Amino acid sequence: MGKGWSLSVSLISKHFGKLGDSLAEAIASFDPETATEVDRDRLADKLREFAGKLAQARRSVEKEQKEADDLRALIANDEKAAEVLIQKFEAGQLDEETLNAFADELEINKARLPQEEAEAKDAKELVEALEKLFKTVEKQLAD
Repeated sequence: MGKGWSLSVSLISKHFGKLGDSLAEAIASFDPETATEVDRDRLADKLREFAGKLAQARRSVEKEQKEADDLRALIANDEKAAEVLIQKFEAGQLDEETLNAFADELEINKARLPQEEAEAKDAKELVEALEKLFKTVEKQLAD
């Protein structure tokens, strides 16, 4: 197994806890040349369990992406609203405290956006790495 394997195995262990450790162990000890039917069944069982966890991870990616998208949309809407609020402030229809509170909230959301985007990107990259590993092990098992 190459460097990619050890990285993937550590990813599994890190993100899937005990299941990850037992799958990583099953992958590490699996030798297609000498594997018995029991070895194959054991690895297949772990892969099925892992597939369920992978589905959960995919849902997590969707959730993280939605959070980033929702925050981006909120910021865009607030930026449009800010123009209207500034006009109202200049016309004396809005007090400075309200305008400042709105501006502060907008700045807080803008500052949060890179973190939300990074979380979505990291989750997506993790799932892609795990899917690649899953397909590789599945193919090895089938061969």
